[in-house]
Amino acid sequence: MKKLIAILLTALVPVIAGAQTTQDRQVGEFTALEAGTHVRVVLTQGEPSSVKVEADEKDLANVKTAVKDGKLVITAQKAESDVTVYVTVKTLTSIEASGAAMIKSQNQLHTDKLKISTSGASSIKLDVKATDISANVSGASTLSLSGTAQSLVAEVSGAANLKA
Repeated sequence: MKKLIAILLTALVPVIAGAQTTQDRQVGEFTALEAGTHVRVVLTQGEPSSVKVEADEKDLANVKTAVKDGKLVITAQKAESDVTVYVTVKTLTSIEASGAAMIKSQNQLHTDKLKISTSGASSIKLDVKATDISANVSGASTLSLSGTAQSLVAEVSGAANLKA
């Protein structure tokens, strides 16, 4: 009887926890990225550009991905579960994170000029090869950079942290 109860409880865990679902999103061309609220973004430089959302099925509709003026904007305002967005892009010139967003590069990002802004309790961790990087890090956010750049100009305020 104890074994039967244990087996039933084990079988119910995925149902109770919610099933993670992956959804490909159709978006236009972009060279900038903005992530807000509590979303995790895994960034890969490559082709073709693509956006894939992974979340509980009930939360997929709450994850917004839209391109506005060449910027991919990602938000998950009413999502109750963990949301991960996988972004593949040819070239990025700007990356912004706010709220509790987390952005991490999967491979080294190659670009001429890169502007980075992080605020709130967000974090960005990038491996970059660039000519010029400008960064604004504020609130309780964290920016971690590895790789190479000819110049880095950064402004850090509040309880923010910059590791380069």
